[in-house]
Amino acid sequence: MAAEQTPPATRRHVNRLAVAAVAIGLAVGSGFALTTAFDSDGFTKAVDGRATDPPPGSKEVLVQNKVAIGPTTLREDDSPSYLSSRTVSRCTQNDCKLAGTDVYSGARLTAYCRTDGEWLTNADISSEGIKQNPGLVASQIWYGIYWVDGRRGFISEVYLEEGYRGGLDLPPC
Repeated sequence: MAAEQTPPATRRHVNRLAVAAVAIGLAVGSGFALTTAFDSDGFTKAVDGRATDPPPGSKEVLVQNKVAIGPTTLREDDSPSYLSSRTVSRCTQNDCKLAGTDVYSGARLTAYCRTDGEWLTNADISSEGIKQNPGLVASQIWYGIYWVDGRRGFISEVYLEEGYRGGLDLPPC
């Protein structure tokens, strides 16, 4: 018996589906690449979370998502910073994390106000010599952030570069 062959029309249909799947994959991948980048340690970070139409008086801030360890180490945190709906820590467990706002060091955000909230630190307080670490930050200042898609949330200043801390003369939230 001769081997059964796939009719030409079916082969064309399968080929078109394969081409469409590849095109969709490339489109999704390109969209991801436009909104994210990878730093030298391989961590994903948002390139630009700044508001497209920020409120008057807003200021750009730069994320530093680093943890202080021991007397001298300051390294990228394994988990991202993010915007929250409240000025408290652990919003992933407390249902106050704003979905889709993960950021790593180098992300740019738009701050429009400042407020006091829960006191936070970027330190691994159980590590020996942590009190001598020059990268250790502790603060109760939180910034109101206007996200790129118009949502508003908060981020603690301990997750920002040194030059973007201290309230920035922003109005109270």
